[in-house]
Amino acid sequence: TLRSLDERNFTPEQFIEAMDIPVVTYNVATEDGFVLQLQRMPNRGSPAIYLQHGLLDSSCTWVMNQRSQSLGFALY
Repeated sequence: TLRSLDERNFTPEQFIEAMDIPVVTYNVATEDGFVLQLQRMPNRGSPAIYLQHGLLDSSCTWVMNQRSQSLGFALY
C-alpha cells in the first residue's frame, strides 16, 4: 500500500500502479505547443469516464488516497 512508500514524489502512474491497476499514459500536444499527459485505467467492458482536474492541479487528485477513498479507483 502507499502508506509504506514515499508518496511525496509519486507520479499519477505510480499511484495507480501501486494499487495493482493497469495504466496507460498518452502525451497530447496542443496547437499552442503544450504537451498534456492523460492517464487511462483500462477496464474491459466498462464505459469510459473522463475526469478533469482543476486549475494548478494534477490527475493525482483522483488517485492519491487509498483505493477505497479515491474517485478514480471507485469509478474503475
